[in-house]
Amino acid sequence: MPSGFSTQPRMRRWASEETTPPDPVRLGSPDRRCCGGCGGFRGGWVAGKLAGDKAMRFTRFAKGRKSVRGEKNKTELRYEEFLGLRKLAGEIQEFAYEPIRLRLAADNAFYAPDFGVLAADDVYECHEVKAGRVTDAGTLVPLEEEAARVRRKVAAEQHPFRFVLAIERPKKAGGGFETRIANA
Repeated sequence: MPSGFSTQPRMRRWASEETTPPDPVRLGSPDRRCCGGCGGFRGGWVAGKLAGDKAMRFTRFAKGRKSVRGEKNKTELRYEEFLGLRKLAGEIQEFAYEPIRLRLAADNAFYAPDFGVLAADDVYECHEVKAGRVTDAGTLVPLEEEAARVRRKVAAEQHPFRFVLAIERPKKAGGGFETRIANA
């Protein structure tokens, strides 16, 4: 048995936890045990013992954050500054953050654009802000999920607004925003 392990049965943290996972060979300190849902350890490098896996692997993964409605992320804050400059230049009349939620044809499906913008030509625009990456060919591609792309396209077909996709260029590529009309 590797050093740092005891032969005593470990304490259960929850009543629903009935069995302990098989112990991998551990390369960390013995006090980092957790509930067992992640292979028995909270983060750190382990050598796999299951299925003859001898390679090193990482047992802690990044966690996604769910955005709270009404709170802007950093990309949206930068785009808000960009819209403020466009308003001072007279290109747009007014803008607001998440002013509407559009009901889609599917049951209980909604689309909430990041910004509502009243353009200088009195057309209401729904702006969606996404971070972007530059491909090897030099084109700017938005980082977005397929579900978000589908919702935006369905909303553009059903509602009489101009839908604009604003993609933020990485700082290495010069920064700034590139806007594309999504329903043209």
